[in-house]
Amino acid sequence: NEPLLIPIADVCTMLSISKSAFYELRASGRLPLKAIRLSSKPLYNREEVQSWVSAGCPANWQAKGTT
Repeated sequence: NEPLLIPIADVCTMLSISKSAFYELRASGRLPLKAIRLSSKPLYNREEVQSWVSAGCPANWQAKGTT
């Protein structure tokens, strides 16, 4: 089974981008994914990343069930 929450490195792998590209997207507001902090490192919901990619990676995307 794959973990539900994944670190930035795994998000980058899923998106085929570098960590610096990830931080640029996040800083520019083009990465609408919300981080979850259970420890000192941010984690991302794997299903939300997959849904965002399936939707075409829009900057104004919101996960289902969020407002």
